Amino acid sequence: MQKPVSIFILLLVFLTTGLIAQKETSADNIGLVYRKEFSIGPMIHTNGFGAMFRTGKYVNGFKRSFWEFALYNIKHNKEGRTINPYYENSRGFILGKLNSLTNIAASKTWQHTVYSKNDKGGVEIRYHYTAGVNLGLYKPIYLRVINTGADSIVTERYNPDKHQIINILGRAGLFSGISEIKPRPGLHLATGMSFEFAQTDNKVWAVEVGAQFDIFAFSEPIMANYRNRPYFLNFYLAFLYGKKKN
Repeated sequence: MQKPVSIFILLLVFLTTGLIAQKETSADNIGLVYRKEFSIGPMIHTNGFGAMFRTGKYVNGFKRSFWEFALYNIKHNKEGRTINPYYENSRGFILGKLNSLTNIAASKTWQHTVYSKNDKGGVEIRYHYTAGVNLGLYKPIYLRVINTGADSIVTERYNPDKHQIINILGRAGLFSGISEIKPRPGLHLATGMSFEFAQTDNKVWAVEVGAQFDIFAFSEPIMANYRNRPYFLNFYLAFLYGKKKN
């Protein structure tokens, strides 16, 4: 666990130091005109995808304080999609996958302006750091398998000791196993940079890049026959759209 945590801490220190010194620009005036801001948009990361929503206020012309809510899946880095080659109508599935993980993160984000727009065609650059809590939802994987004894197709929870690629016809429906979801609490940390391109001062149109670290208590295994860690370090890219208002 020390290596990804160390990388994350170094990235956090890099982004939050050396950028503190700022000159007075038109950001002061914008902060006086607009007091609140909200944005929403899709995000992808190195092991999944999802969406995020932010709502908050201007502390001053350079600083913003947001509540952030994000929903995204997290995959094991050993996942690989396959298909049963012996049946034409078989569906794709991930051999060895025991549980899927969907994360709900609620956190506080502090954002600082490094460079503000000098005109409508400019780019505003900000950096941020985020801390909050997770609720990881581990859902068991169910598959459509061939019941050779009864010559039928049944839906069963994946068991690597019982189910082999030759008798798997694919993943079961999306809601299979939903009643067996196990919620697991955790912590969420993130840091990154955003580049805001909106042509008008009251709009938000930003591209954000950064790193996020999620750790869960009492985590469930995602893949069989591989090491399953309770923490995940991912790099992400987000596209945010929104408005500023008084």
